[in-house]
Amino acid sequence: MLDQQFTTLTEMLDQDTSCYDFYVGLPEDIKKGLQMLDISSFEEMQKFAAEHKGDNLVIPNEENVLDSAL
Repeated sequence: MLDQQFTTLTEMLDQDTSCYDFYVGLPEDIKKGLQMLDISSFEEMQKFAAEHKGDNLVIPNEENVLDSAL
């Protein structure tokens, strides 16, 4: 697949069914990481997923950011 660059992750998932199919099969922590980084190419998405597979990522959100500040 030619690595097409999209403007946003949402645009990529809306317009490319291969990207969408890959994305929906990912663990939730990987999806959240992709969303935070707003990755916009299939190659970047695959690379991020491969690099973090099995990492059990802790993605910052309001709750764990506030907890760490206490």
